[in-house]
Amino acid sequence: MDSLNRTSSSKNFYLLLIGQVISLFGNSIQRYSMSLFILDITGSASTFSVIIAISIIPTILLSPIGGAIADRFNRKHLMVGLDLISTLLTGSFAIALLLGHSSITIIGVLMVLLSILAAIEQPATQACIPIIVEDGSLEKANGLVSQVSSISNLFGPILAGTLYGVCGLNTVIFINCASFFFAAIIEMFLYIPYVSKKIQKNLVVTLFGDMKDSLQYVIHKKAFIMQLILMFAALNLFVEPVYSIGVPYIIKKVLNAGNQLYGVTESVICFGGLLGALLIGITAKKFSVTNLYKVFYLSGASFILMSASIFTPFLKGAAPLLAYCLFTLLAFFSMYTISTINIISVTFLQKQISNEIMGKVMALVTAICMCCMPIGQVFYGVLIELFAHNTYIITTLAATFTLIVALVIKRILKDKF
Repeated sequence: MDSLNRTSSSKNFYLLLIGQVISLFGNSIQRYSMSLFILDITGSASTFSVIIAISIIPTILLSPIGGAIADRFNRKHLMVGLDLISTLLTGSFAIALLLGHSSITIIGVLMVLLSILAAIEQPATQACIPIIVEDGSLEKANGLVSQVSSISNLFGPILAGTLYGVCGLNTVIFINCASFFFAAIIEMFLYIPYVSKKIQKNLVVTLFGDMKDSLQYVIHKKAFIMQLILMFAALNLFVEPVYSIGVPYIIKKVLNAGNQLYGVTESVICFGGLLGALLIGITAKKFSVTNLYKVFYLSGASFILMSASIFTPFLKGAAPLLAYCLFTLLAFFSMYTISTINIISVTFLQKQISNEIMGKVMALVTAICMCCMPIGQVFYGVLIELFAHNTYIITTLAATFTLIVALVIKRILKDKF
């Protein structure tokens, strides 16, 4: 990565990476531990899905505001401040657990508050990358950022299953508290160029005006981008819940695997995402955004095979461990394809958007794409309870819709390019 070899850009970019891996690693451990804790307490897929869905809603609603804030204020100061606030929140929650105040309500409140902070920090982080990395290196830079996330998630679930089983949720929360604090310290050494922008009338009016401008930008000036965004949002409705709701339930309740095997599956899935990021330099040469639909075909095929691996007659006729291994392997490949799709798509969007409005537009993208997630999660939770003995239905549904989206995106891009 030529531009990243320059001293100043290299220092900033890798400091950003280090800060991300520290905070994401702690978050990964906490997220999977909380999932295990909630599922253990409720034992209900629908209740589990509702709690997970509610925690995402603040990010959906506040991401556009977060993007406007990211474009108006110093992004470095935002990241440092938000990580310090996250440190206080998780620290307070850890103390509450020590005092014996543990409940689904308290966990839900923490997840919502962290979601609110993420709605502001995520656009700021995304908007920093195009500033400190040149256009020619954006794809590789996004690949590295994706690798950081995947590596964190790769080892996080394994440790989560172990720490949660041996030490309990409290230890996990303390680890995440420390990760937020050290991430804030690292981010203090970042240099992110910042030009102060005048606030018209008052802050609220200005921020809402910025959000309106970003929406008009993608509707009128970049209409085909809005079409793609809506397709990816619809994909979140049927695909993302497979990983957040379907996989935990299938592994723990259908295949009767323990917490550690669940952690192994999540880590293998994350390794699929990591491999997609590691090979993006090679993959991008074969799959540009114009023929991205071919990767969707591969993803749809992997979901079909996942359905076959948990098909009820197959489970009765073969050892459950074999079904577990096949399901995990296919989930790995499906995540590999999803990772490739995400990196190529994000890079394409960054190249289409000017830096002055990068935060607002990327936050709008995040909000639109995420708005379907809680709906899909609740829908899949109900679907699993209705078809508890035929859970292959959910992966079949994901496969069908992935193939439909592939055909639609193929047509959109064919008309544009």
